[in-house]
Amino acid sequence: MASPQIEVLTREFLACRHVLESLVRRILRGPEADVQDAVQDVWVKAAMHARACRDDDRKKWMCAIAYNHALGLLRKRRVRRRHQSLNGPRPIDVCDRAPSALQQMLVHADAEAVRLAVVQLPLADREAIRLVYFEDESVINAALALDAGRCTLSTRLRRARTKLRISLKQLKAA
Repeated sequence: MASPQIEVLTREFLACRHVLESLVRRILRGPEADVQDAVQDVWVKAAMHARACRDDDRKKWMCAIAYNHALGLLRKRRVRRRHQSLNGPRPIDVCDRAPSALQQMLVHADAEAVRLAVVQLPLADREAIRLVYFEDESVINAALALDAGRCTLSTRLRRARTKLRISLKQLKAA
C-alpha cells in the first residue's frame, strides 16, 4: 500500500505531467520516446525523495527535477557526440559480441572479487558505493537518499574506494 504522501505526489504529478513533458521537450529537442523516458525518470526521482519536498511547492520541485534531469541527458548526449566526432564511430567487432570462455571467466572472477570486497565494507560505505557506482546515482542524489551531506558522502566514497583498493590487492595477491 502506497503512503499518503506518495498518493498526493502521484496526483500532482499526473496534474502537471504535460508541463513537465513540455519543459523536457524544449530542452532535449529529441525523439518523443526520450521525452517520455525522461518524464518517467522524473517521477521515479520524485517518488524516491518524496519526503524531501514541502507540501506547498511540489509542482516547482518536480519541474526543478525535470529541468536538471533533462540538462543531464543533454550533457551526456553532447559528450557522446563529441567523443564520436573525435574518435569516429567505433567499428563493430565480432569478438566484442562473443567473448571467449577465458575472457568470461576472468570477468566473472574480477566481478566476484569486487563483490566480496564490497560486502566486507561497513554498511554506510557499502550503501554509498552501491548508490553511486552500481545504481549510477549522482553524489547529491545519493546523499539525499542516505540522508547525509554531500561532503560526508564524498568522504565515505573516498574511504570506501581506499578500502576496496586494499582488499582487491590482498585478494589478487592470495
